[in-house]
Amino acid sequence: MKHTTRRSSLDLSRQMLVRLCLKITAFLLLCSVQIASGQPNFFSELTGLAALLCIALALAKRESPWSRSLNHWDEAWCFGLASCVEHVALPLG
Repeated sequence: MKHTTRRSSLDLSRQMLVRLCLKITAFLLLCSVQIASGQPNFFSELTGLAALLCIALALAKRESPWSRSLNHWDEAWCFGLASCVEHVALPLG
């Protein structure tokens, strides 16, 4: 008899939030080192690539974009938004 464990939507959402926070923190640390060394900032490119990777993972895992729990689709949306914010905010300042 095969035993399957279903994780609750709250657990899945917590995992996604932890993943998102760890990735954003790593990207910010990497980009701060780049800026401190005089190199150009690649934060928008990193977050854009992370969004594409999250979409690929969501398709591979066959996750629903309209799931009750947060999943790779929501993570891709957050990374896509972070990527676009820099392109919109930089010309203003």
